[in-house]
Amino acid sequence: MKNRMPAVVAATGVLVLTALTGCSTSAAPILQDVPEKNPAQWVMPMDQYVPADTVASDYAENLLVQPCMEAAGYAWSVPYRDITADSGPSWNAVQRKLFNVDLAKQVGYHAARSSDSSLAAWVDFSQQEVSPAMDAVLTDCIYAAREELPRLQSDADIAVSLGNAAYDAAMQEGSVKDAASKWAACMQPAGVSDLPASPSEMPSSSLRAQFDLDDPKSVASPEEISLATRDADCQQSSGWLDSAYEEEWDKQLSMLEDNADTLERVKATIEANRVSVYEVISSNAPTS
Repeated sequence: MKNRMPAVVAATGVLVLTALTGCSTSAAPILQDVPEKNPAQWVMPMDQYVPADTVASDYAENLLVQPCMEAAGYAWSVPYRDITADSGPSWNAVQRKLFNVDLAKQVGYHAARSSDSSLAAWVDFSQQEVSPAMDAVLTDCIYAAREELPRLQSDADIAVSLGNAAYDAAMQEGSVKDAASKWAACMQPAGVSDLPASPSEMPSSSLRAQFDLDDPKSVASPEEISLATRDADCQQSSGWLDSAYEEEWDKQLSMLEDNADTLERVKATIEANRVSVYEVISSNAPTS
């Protein structure tokens, strides 16, 4: 995943934005609830409408799948998950990848480790080998689980889709492009063979390969940390971070106002689903 600030993992799929904009009767009260700006955490106006409980949702679904698989003669021992643990300092509350000087000095372009002590067991569980016969049964059990605990429908991802559109529009603003040019000049001495035109496209393809960034078990080398720190410094000194944040904030705020009624309706759906997810976990999860 490239270091795009709005890299939110959509929980339900892609949403077509046709006919979503327009005047909203509830815009004024909603805009009173806009969070304070926080560039360090890349807080955005529509964060409150993003389905952020994907870990809990996947956990609940697997807990419902387990008895179905066992009834078919397959072991499906779902390990304990600490759903209260955060994802670590490299991710914000809605799972946007953060990148700054402090993180670069610690982990380069990698993600800092989560404090979730249950994560390793979950990764092993999710990466287990599944035979074709077992996979067929698993598919049926997943369908059955989703009858009991339906997944959010595609319209629940409106904030993700609108947020990504706001980011793309922000990247085309003159202030952001001008700052990106200054960043590129700042980065030129680093000698990156495929240095992109904007820091939004970092790390580049060659750097991803060089630093094994697609291997979840790899760690940052001194060379990676040095380059990433330069990158983060250049993003700051060029003014790109400030410009990108302000432009994206303004774009999101406008979209929030235009889509307030739809977002509030979806927010209620997300919260109802969250209650159902946590009820399943409370009733079925192992204690540790």
